[in-house]
Amino acid sequence: MTDSNRTLRFSVIGDSICSFAGSIPEGNKIYYTGQNSGVASASQMWWSVLSRELSLEPLLIQAWSGSTVTEGVRDPAVYRPASDPRCCQCLHRGETEPDVILIAMGVNDYSYGAPIGSWDGRTPLAGDASTFRSAYGTMLERIHERYPFALTVCLTPWFMQRGRDTGACYVNEPWGLTAEDYGRAVTEVAHLLGAPVIDATHIGFTRWNFYAADGNSSIDIGAPRWQGYFRGVDVSQLEAKGCAPVIYYSTVSKLRLSDENDKDRAYTVNTNLENADVWVKAEDYTGSLEDVKAIAVDASRKKDGTDFVLQQMESVVVIINMQAPAGEEARTAIAADAHAYNNAYLIGTTVDVESGEESDESFIRKDYTKVGIREHNYSVSKIWDDDNDRDGIRPDSVIVHLYRDGKPLDPDKTAELNEKNGW
Repeated sequence: MTDSNRTLRFSVIGDSICSFAGSIPEGNKIYYTGQNSGVASASQMWWSVLSRELSLEPLLIQAWSGSTVTEGVRDPAVYRPASDPRCCQCLHRGETEPDVILIAMGVNDYSYGAPIGSWDGRTPLAGDASTFRSAYGTMLERIHERYPFALTVCLTPWFMQRGRDTGACYVNEPWGLTAEDYGRAVTEVAHLLGAPVIDATHIGFTRWNFYAADGNSSIDIGAPRWQGYFRGVDVSQLEAKGCAPVIYYSTVSKLRLSDENDKDRAYTVNTNLENADVWVKAEDYTGSLEDVKAIAVDASRKKDGTDFVLQQMESVVVIINMQAPAGEEARTAIAADAHAYNNAYLIGTTVDVESGEESDESFIRKDYTKVGIREHNYSVSKIWDDDNDRDGIRPDSVIVHLYRDGKPLDPDKTAELNEKNGW
């Protein structure tokens, strides 16, 4: 029984599209950090927008970036399946339990080709999570067992388009399946176990706009853009840690670094820094910096040639210096509310501190940062230390020039200060 006078509480089981730093249980794998995909705060997450629109209270967001429902599809030590009791039976806080449970899973089962299976309700599940249908059923059974009074609602996987300009559902090769195939499996299994379904596959979200959604439901795809001018890379903080970084430039437009079918996997042809058709060492680059479209920093070696290793909780900083447009170009961008977008990627390995065992190379896509542009005004004043012009030599006016790097920023733009304008 619930108190009809209180706000209903809801919990979520989800993957990357639900995971925001600080909003999910400690230890769960995070996707949204507050610095990527144009999502700066938890208030921009879809479940936060839902809570405001429907006056619901978020109780617990049990999200795990990259996770599947099905077991055995991804490494369970890194990506805990949603059918695991540690996920689907941990949707409460203390003694407070959810009134509503939303399941937003299936995209990664689709992306990584989890076998759909054929479970049709005629045989006991007995905890089977080896196929998508049986795993989804096991997850629902475990939720119903732990939270018998909660309304559990299943969302079908978000629509995965083949491209930005087509309505064709993306086919995941070599399995030949689409998000709609997994959505049908969700619908059928949910109906077998008495759970309502929301068809999220056809409500307008796509892989091109969902990660750009903000609290106002704006979409960055197709939005006005401004382009900055590359001025160099500062790796001094890396060097201070004993690293011998090597900087590479690429002039290839729209360089694809992640796999088309899996954004969490590297597109090795373009991420190979030895590929001379794509990359050139900065020290050997003779072109204009304004032609550089991508930058890579190889921080794998120390100055003595040994491996450069970051210790636990240690970080490094690489600063990319960009110059925003000025003058009429800037005014046009400001009027259009345009933004610049930049993606960041990391390729590296981790070392177990106890065993010393090194992991396989991993690829992390941090997605894009979104940077606006606005007018910047400087206020200049002259303070006289002449005992109120005691000697009568104060000039009638002073001309102020704005300099940058020892040179006038714009020789035609000056400010005249005098007694009439208060200096």
